[in-house]
Amino acid sequence: MDLRKYQKYLSKSYINFDIIWSNQESFWYVLTGSFPSLNKRYCSIFRQDKNPGCRFKWYNNTLYFIDNGGFNGKIAFTVLDAASIIYSANKIEAARLLLNNKVIENFVLEKKIINNNIEIKFNYKFWNNDNYFTKYYGLSSDYLNTKECYNVIKYWANTRSDIRLLTNRFINPIKEYAIAYYFDSGNVKLYFPNQEFKWYANTNNDDIYNFNNLGKYSNNSLYITASGKDTYCLEYYFKVNVVGLQSEGIYIPNKLVEELKYFKKVYLIFDNDISGINYTKKLYNYLKKYFTNIIPIYHKINNYDIADYISNNKINFLNERINNEFN
Repeated sequence: MDLRKYQKYLSKSYINFDIIWSNQESFWYVLTGSFPSLNKRYCSIFRQDKNPGCRFKWYNNTLYFIDNGGFNGKIAFTVLDAASIIYSANKIEAARLLLNNKVIENFVLEKKIINNNIEIKFNYKFWNNDNYFTKYYGLSSDYLNTKECYNVIKYWANTRSDIRLLTNRFINPIKEYAIAYYFDSGNVKLYFPNQEFKWYANTNNDDIYNFNNLGKYSNNSLYITASGKDTYCLEYYFKVNVVGLQSEGIYIPNKLVEELKYFKKVYLIFDNDISGINYTKKLYNYLKKYFTNIIPIYHKINNYDIADYISNNKINFLNERINNEFN
């Protein structure tokens, strides 16, 4: 990047901008008092704006402020571009000097340490029958209250670019559904089912839905799927042993592989779309090298996941497919 263009913004004849490009988030913090969050939407910094739609984005190691409304014919601005438009040269130079003199070094170090792990906390209330899972999938509140998923009433979360543990950072659970899946590791996955931004988590591949209930049912079969919702629907309606991976496409965790030998049959059942079918084939080809009890299930309706059969009153299709495997 040619940094010479920025000389016009400053009174000094020559200034080394390397310190800014090495600390772009911190530079923005010094100027504005907050770190730029990749998960937040902002009002335009260039004009009067009441509807947050702008955002920060990294591209080629450069942090950009994206303003879809545009300003002077552009929509993407480096942090220094943006700062040069809205702040004086003296303020930019003062920020650069603070960075150069490491005035905020301890704060930045603290930020990096904390954000090695995203932190999520939540408060919850017991499930009643006025909830997302019961409304759309018929799961009873009595059942839900036995599972490690929680009806969130308030939560706190930071991000990798903002160390503050903010209350209800993404959505307000009083107004919208918010669900927390909790794992033995202490990790949490927040689920916002009616939002475009559906997930926020600090989970990893070893966090398996329903893992603590392995062997609950005595039919000597195990179903492996993905997502908490599909896991619970299978268990609730079919009374089978079932666990859920964090997503399709991940490596199956070793702790789950070690359990497969205890089951007579292990069924793989994922979404009936291209990615789900491909993952079923990939996982089957991997596991069959070590086990003879692996059975892939390809269900009938394109692009359906397990829960879709329930919500669309087509459980008979799923019931037929699963019962065929038992017979």
